[in-house]
Amino acid sequence: MPITRQLAKILITESKHKPFGPEILLLGRQTVFLTPEQAQQFVVSLGCNLRNTPITYSTTSDSPKNTFISDKSFFSLFCDSEVLACDVSDYEGADLVFDLSKEIPKSCASRFDFIYNGSVLDNIFNSARALSNSSAMLRASGVAFHYEGMRHLGSAYVKLTPEWFFDYFAINNFTECQSFVCTSGHTPESDWLLYEWRPYFSRGNQISITPPLDLRHSATVISVAEKGLYSTTEEQPIQAIYRSDHAPYIQLANRSETSLRWAKYRDICSSVYFPGHTLIGSITLVD
Repeated sequence: MPITRQLAKILITESKHKPFGPEILLLGRQTVFLTPEQAQQFVVSLGCNLRNTPITYSTTSDSPKNTFISDKSFFSLFCDSEVLACDVSDYEGADLVFDLSKEIPKSCASRFDFIYNGSVLDNIFNSARALSNSSAMLRASGVAFHYEGMRHLGSAYVKLTPEWFFDYFAINNFTECQSFVCTSGHTPESDWLLYEWRPYFSRGNQISITPPLDLRHSATVISVAEKGLYSTTEEQPIQAIYRSDHAPYIQLANRSETSLRWAKYRDICSSVYFPGHTLIGSITLVD
């Protein structure tokens, strides 16, 4: 599972907005597409204190030997959280082995402060159950960071959308949820175009959901959601065009609009910190 250079900068920025707590859970061992030197440069350039910790190299199947920094070492550069990985098998050295689409271990319930999903749900047949289970492993005030394929050439059971994530977090009363649609070429080195996504906006006289996308490019979705004290995990949403009650969805949209997370993420789209990855779309809420 990937942490590209773009995702690395977003994760560092997220840690500045809301510092990670004692335990981070990775859904699958992650290939960080950065050398240790590049990762350290990113941490410094984004204004974080670079922590002096031992460096280990990634041993995932996508990693050239002694080239990319390991996922645990990457996070250790800017936070002191313990980093654990779960997977359905231990073939890449997962710390916790269980099926995310079945019952989770009781020891994992409401345990983690930050959960990173680097494109796992699109490869699981029961993606909705896996999303619910991953949310159940998040403690109150914890943050879930989901990165998933929306339109790409790679194999997947499903392609996921920002609506799918937002509606789930809305009906389960999460405190906020911000989403982005990213378009790029078909390799980890490709530049990104980053769109802010809003759940309700107008295009002419019609209500639309996603921004217009160049069909020649891959598209991915990033959804960042924060769990509240009264959040649930088992409720299932109804798609916007079929539901009669929009209240919980509009409430989450309005709460999310006031978050400083939007501004923090915009900052890294500048030519200084994010060359070639420009914020080109802004989609506003309907009154």
